[in-house]
Order: sequence, then C-alpha cells, then structure tokens
Amino acid sequence: MGFIALKCPECGASVELDDSREFGFCSYCGTKIVQEKQIIENRIKTDYTREIEGNLLLAERYLREGNKFDAKHCFESVIKMDPSNTKALEGLDIIDKMVDKPNVTITRKKKDSAGADYKVLIDDKEVAVLADGESTTLMVQSGKHIIQTKCLYLKSPSVEFEIKDAFSKVEFYTQGGFGKLKLKIQ
Repeated sequence: MGFIALKCPECGASVELDDSREFGFCSYCGTKIVQEKQIIENRIKTDYTREIEGNLLLAERYLREGNKFDAKHCFESVIKMDPSNTKALEGLDIIDKMVDKPNVTITRKKKDSAGADYKVLIDDKEVAVLADGESTTLMVQSGKHIIQTKCLYLKSPSVEFEIKDAFSKVEFYTQGGFGKLKLKIQ
C-alpha cells in the first residue's frame, strides 16, 4: 500500500491519498478528492529505414530493366511505410510517364507523291520508311518531340508534339503535296 500526494481542489492543502482507493477526503476542509487515473498510451514507432532503402534500390533496378509492374509495387510499399517519401513519389510519377506500348501512328495516304518513299524523322532520327498507303505505329517516350518527313533531299515542315504520359496517343497523316503532316492527338 502506498500513498499519493495530492492538493485539495477547494482549499489547496496537501493531502495524501491511499493509492488503493479511488477517492478520499481533505483533512482540513472535508472536500471529497477523487484520484484521477492516468492512462499512458505507449506507441511503438517502428523504424522502417532498412526496408525503405531496400525497396527503393529494388525499384530503381526494376526501372532500369523496364519492369514497371514490380517497380511500382516497390514504390507503393515504401509509400505505405512513409507516405511522404520523395523518392517513392517521384518514382511513381516516372512510372506513370513510362510508355510501354506503341502510341504514335503515322499514315501515308495513297498516291501522295511520285511514289518515292518517305522517311519519318522524330527528333532528327529516322524511325520509319513509308511507301504510298503504308502506316506504322511506334513507341515514343514521354516528353516534347518534333516529327518530319523526308523524301529524297526535301524535308517537310516540322510539327512539335508532346507525349504527356503512358496513355497519350498521337496520330499523323501525310496529305496533299509533299510531306504535309496533319496531327490528331488523343
């Protein structure tokens, strides 16, 4: 049996209360004093530092390999442990912008020119060659790009387009005279 030192809420006198009782009385003024029980909540904070670092390293490896599914899973695991983890949030943003399916279609209408093949250039790199009536579908990563067609030594005017994310789709059609491009964005 122990005693708890309290102060009387009425007269301010020091009072000792038996710790096995819920209440007692002030010996000076007779006020009933109720012992307040404090509930101490122990919260255990788990340190996820190693798991977070491991998942981030694994996610980066998966990204380098082009494995969006497993990289996303690793980044999401980090977010569950640390919702404000910048690297994981940026990683998920990168995954949303990664293109893994063809998203740019280029069609050359029939009898568009004298029959010479058109070379298709995206960002000054040849990506396809089209004869009359042919079409091709390409996979172009997110970002701003420039497309042109080239026939022999002539180039069409350039058209700038943007792939915003993995769901962006763009269609180009050649029409009329040499290398005129018509753009349709979905």
